[in-house]
Amino acid sequence: MTQEEQSMAEIANILKQTFHHTTRKAAEQSLQVHESRPDFAYLLLQISSNENAEQVVRYAAMVHFKNTVKKYWSGTTGPVPDETKNLIKENILRLMIGVPPRIQAQLAEAVTIIAREDFPERWPGLMDQLVGSLSDTNYENNLGVLQIAHAVTKRWRDQYRSDELWSEILFVMERFNQPFLEVFKYTDTLIDRMKEQRNGKALKVLFQTLNIIIKLFYSLNSQDLPDFYEENLGVFMPLFQKYLQFKDELLESDSPEEAGELEKLKTGICDILTLFTTRYEEFFNTLPEFVSTVWELLTTVGPEPKYDTFVSRAIGFLTSVGRQARHRGLFLEANVLKSIIERIVIPNLRLREVDLELLEDDPMEFVRRDLEGGDHESRRRSASDLIRILRDLCEGETTQLCSEYVAECLKSYQEDRQKWVDKDCAVNLYMALAGSYSSQKVGAVDTNTFLNVLDFFTHNVVEDLTSAVGSQEEVSANNVHPILKVDAVKFFYTFRTKLDKSQLLAMFPALVDSLAVRDDAAQSGKINPERTMLATYYAVCIDRLLMMRKDRQPLFSPEDISTFARPLLQNLFSSIEKLAVGATDMRPGSASTGELVMKLGENDFLMKAVMRTIMTAKGALSPHVGMVIEWQSRILEHVMTHAGNPRFSHYLFESIAALIKFTCKPPSGSEALNKVEQSLFPHFIRICEQDMGEFLPYVFQVWALMLEMHPGDEVPDAYKFVISPVLQPRLWESSGNVPALVRLLKAYLAKSGNTVAKDGQLVQILGIFKKLITSRQHEGHGYELLTATFLAVPISDME
Repeated sequence: MTQEEQSMAEIANILKQTFHHTTRKAAEQSLQVHESRPDFAYLLLQISSNENAEQVVRYAAMVHFKNTVKKYWSGTTGPVPDETKNLIKENILRLMIGVPPRIQAQLAEAVTIIAREDFPERWPGLMDQLVGSLSDTNYENNLGVLQIAHAVTKRWRDQYRSDELWSEILFVMERFNQPFLEVFKYTDTLIDRMKEQRNGKALKVLFQTLNIIIKLFYSLNSQDLPDFYEENLGVFMPLFQKYLQFKDELLESDSPEEAGELEKLKTGICDILTLFTTRYEEFFNTLPEFVSTVWELLTTVGPEPKYDTFVSRAIGFLTSVGRQARHRGLFLEANVLKSIIERIVIPNLRLREVDLELLEDDPMEFVRRDLEGGDHESRRRSASDLIRILRDLCEGETTQLCSEYVAECLKSYQEDRQKWVDKDCAVNLYMALAGSYSSQKVGAVDTNTFLNVLDFFTHNVVEDLTSAVGSQEEVSANNVHPILKVDAVKFFYTFRTKLDKSQLLAMFPALVDSLAVRDDAAQSGKINPERTMLATYYAVCIDRLLMMRKDRQPLFSPEDISTFARPLLQNLFSSIEKLAVGATDMRPGSASTGELVMKLGENDFLMKAVMRTIMTAKGALSPHVGMVIEWQSRILEHVMTHAGNPRFSHYLFESIAALIKFTCKPPSGSEALNKVEQSLFPHFIRICEQDMGEFLPYVFQVWALMLEMHPGDEVPDAYKFVISPVLQPRLWESSGNVPALVRLLKAYLAKSGNTVAKDGQLVQILGIFKKLITSRQHEGHGYELLTATFLAVPISDME
């Protein structure tokens, strides 16, 4: 066994140990030691390509390779030697072609990072190597080659124009354009042949290749329309039209959830159509034909989730066409407009059974898709965007047609309250129609001149906002379906600018009361998805109300909310804790329970509302510091055990910092500061002892803030033990710790400048400064620390 093979076996064994909790810590430390090896990245690459190694080890090696490249390739924090870089670049294409798809995906990310740093100046042979590797007989080989080309070019999509970028694009175009067109036509020919032979396995690989081709086409044209592609639109566009209409059961996904290669291909083509509509419309002569094709597809596509992304992008294409003055006539005929609303908009606005199943199974994911979109495309959001464009095109006609449907749906619900889906559709259609633009900070900034929003709110929304909540199964005249309650809350905060301050304040007690956890679901160990959903939307509503500003000043003062700040925080904290308890007790030992605990017990929307309430109430919370910090301490303890949602953790620590900032100011805040320190110090010490890296920057910042709040020029005894570990090099290795550590040292220096030299700490502080200024990323922090040192430490000690 060669020395290289021995090293590979040793690293592979360490990687394997990272999967076992008893050996993970030691294995991770061993990997950190091996990172200093000049050939470490290359050895990881070799392990990932070793067919005899376990798949989990190969994948782990590739993930570590990608992370090593990301961390060290640029050379700012410990470069990979040029010899190793050259070895990697010489072998990476061969490996990309031969490894499994899961590893290919990670390798493609690494190639993107390498290309950003080295291509084309220090990797000039890449494109020639790629072109030379394309085959007219081996389509599986072509898939790997094209994936590398995609990894190189996809970063063009979001880059700013520059001479350097244009030079790179020209370099690629000169070498790649014609071979790219030929491989597209060759792949198309093979697809026809394999379709005729009914070779499903080959078709799947060919459509994977075609999907990469579509992504490449988008990237190659993302900055400008090159002459080559303008001249060959007559070749490309008919192929796009062909595959938009392509049907074959061999390629359709068997899963109702996961999109297959054919669905992904049509989605990618819609992205290209949108690009050409918004950027190169004057060259897009076949646009009307594509509108007809996409239109027809949208009226025939099924409701299954696997089509959601395609539907969203297809509607997005129609929306982009509606923005182009030259093609608005495609929508203006009365029958056409009516057909779009009835056959495309309304079906995609209505809730489906699968949406309600998602609410039952994963309420937080249901909420995120509605509020944020996330990684999952929303049919409802896309349909709403299309309605707004149609309104801009012909406000009167669109308003009339949509209002008729709204009235019809409301009448259906009034006749039978079990038909709540109709009212849900009506309210969401009305919101899309009434507000042409909406933002989180201000809500709807422009409303439809043909609609009376306040009248609709009074007659159709207020009742749902104030009624008791029923269940999904039981809806009566005395209660309202939880989805309709959510619609009412969303309507209220979307059009909040139409109400004056007194009207908004009048709604706060109802919102606070609605947040109270009254059911016994948490105690019984059952998760109530409707409770989770409602609590989240109430929290979002409160957050957005408290964000409102007038004349660049907050609309609500501490005095405005002082009377209900305490019950509001109690109900928010209670919702966070009760939902976590309910999730924890559900099906003990279940593998899925832990994930659900994280999602329900770490609802970042609720914690964000806590943060916003504290930031608005400010000093009005001084009498309630003990109650607030006790809740925050309990939740922090939970997060330390069930960490997983970084946004929740961020808002938690921000809320803690806000509480300290506004209630612990000296001299009146000394008692409050003492309560906060007693609650937080045990948790902070545990975080440091157990090296919980994701929390350390927050801990150091909060420690610094508390130390700054102490009056006088002496460091309290409780903080003296903190400084010794802070001066150790290990903590400064993580770049995320640096800003917080610098702030903590500055706070310490401000109170101990006269003693740091005699305590032997000055040399260590100056050593940290020296380390920081060697990094471009942290050079500013280094000089910030040096300035604080000069201001605090006597000159005689500095000498």
